[in-house]
Amino acid sequence: MEKKEETFSEFLAKSDLHGGHRKRIYERACKGDLCAHERLELILFSALPRRNTNDLAHLLLSEFGSIRGVLNAPVEQLCRVPGIGESVACFLASLGVALQSEADELPVSYPARFTMEDFLTFMHKEYESIGCEVLDVYILDDVGRIYGRKRCSSLREKKVEVQLRWLMNVLLDFNPSGIVLVHNHPCGDSKPSQSDDYTTEECKSLCGKNGVIFCDHLIYSPLGIYSYNYGKIVKENENAKGVE
Repeated sequence: MEKKEETFSEFLAKSDLHGGHRKRIYERACKGDLCAHERLELILFSALPRRNTNDLAHLLLSEFGSIRGVLNAPVEQLCRVPGIGESVACFLASLGVALQSEADELPVSYPARFTMEDFLTFMHKEYESIGCEVLDVYILDDVGRIYGRKRCSSLREKKVEVQLRWLMNVLLDFNPSGIVLVHNHPCGDSKPSQSDDYTTEECKSLCGKNGVIFCDHLIYSPLGIYSYNYGKIVKENENAKGVE
């Protein structure tokens, strides 16, 4: 006699060690009826197939504020949460990178032109919830319109490396009139490091050799935004001030 194929509901009921909780979560997810910690539980099910993830979801949300904050957090910070090992941290961070890559394919609402005041406001909204260092190259045409962006990103908290060959490929692909570099310090202030200084000089030199205007290198942090062009912090995020 042919064996009856097991349904997905039957599989969940058999494998769920927590009184049908996961099955109920899946059923409510199909109806779009989940709150934030339950949505995060749904994500954790894949990483922790035989563990109660309810308390862990609450703990992660308490630590990082939102699901987006959890998925944007670097591996090191995730590993500091009790119950999160390196494999689960890498799973969550990798999922965050994948989702960010998909988001990068969507149209971004850039300021109409690169003006410092408008761009600083845009930066605050764009970078405030990113938990690992990224470096973005914004592509400008000959009248200062932003028509593209390319990103270097890292799963790590404190470092993102920029290869000049990568930047050269960006210049060849987009043929810009000018570029703006932006990178973030997820914690601490926006004071540039020696590595930031070196990267800036190398990128300026490469742009100069290729007839591209290097407009600025801006560093975002939770405390403020530093501009290499001005040589100082040009916006304190807490006070939402314009250029000093």
